[in-house]
Amino acid sequence: MSQDPASTEPPVPKTAAPVASRLLAMPAATAVLFLLAHSLLDSPCWSLFFLAAIIAWPIWHYQQEYLLFQRRAILARATTADSNIRRWLWSGRLSRGLQVFVSLAWAFVLLGFSALLKPQHWWLLAADVLLLALMVGPVRQRMASQIQEQQLGVLVRRWPMLLLNLVFLSIGFLLLDFFVVAVADTRGMAWYTVAESAFSEHSSMAACPLSGYLVGLLASGAQLTSHLSQIVIPKLPDAQLRLAAWGLFLIQAGIFAYAYTRFQLGIVALLDARKLRLETFTGEGSFSKAFVI
Repeated sequence: MSQDPASTEPPVPKTAAPVASRLLAMPAATAVLFLLAHSLLDSPCWSLFFLAAIIAWPIWHYQQEYLLFQRRAILARATTADSNIRRWLWSGRLSRGLQVFVSLAWAFVLLGFSALLKPQHWWLLAADVLLLALMVGPVRQRMASQIQEQQLGVLVRRWPMLLLNLVFLSIGFLLLDFFVVAVADTRGMAWYTVAESAFSEHSSMAACPLSGYLVGLLASGAQLTSHLSQIVIPKLPDAQLRLAAWGLFLIQAGIFAYAYTRFQLGIVALLDARKLRLETFTGEGSFSKAFVI
């Protein structure tokens, strides 16, 4: 009878990275994102993959640790200890490799949105990252009595921290965009003119057509959102319909908030893995061969 893969794993210590590490690393990660986003339009095509890979690494780490936890929870429940299926699928090499492509896609989205941010947005991100770094510890303590220690970190990052930060950032961006950041009055323009103007303005500044298309499409979406808010919402007859329309406009802010939160929670996961000198649920280093290849 073969040994259960779960029984061969080293025990996970009951400590996470200290708050001081998060207060240093998470703002530093935001600074790196700021620099890469501001160099995106000036970067040649050959360098875009490497820019995205820097951002994708923590996103990949965040995503794959939960997928691996989910896979092993199912295998441990559904298969026997000496099952070949459990042995073959336990490491999750294929799914971890596929997540690299997903993480790169999210990294490009995050870089594209970040290239469009105004200074007010970056100040909001600075406040958010400090709040997120300080919240991790209290949320872990709150849930420690409900969840086993070896799964605590991954579940805290996957559920309460993601949800709380997603709500905070989405609402914060919505309030900034409509009450603080100056928005051009486009009520006298046709919607397609607004979209074409935004696309051509931003795509023409790019050294690489790929980054130009990416930023141009995102800029078109942002301008159309602003345009529709000026035209459609004031004409809606019912307050509930107007509230629902504002909820739809949260989608764009929510996409950026989701990508940015995954990026920062990936930094938290990497800090925890570095302190524990092992990767969550695996014995490999955090910079896995699956990501590098």
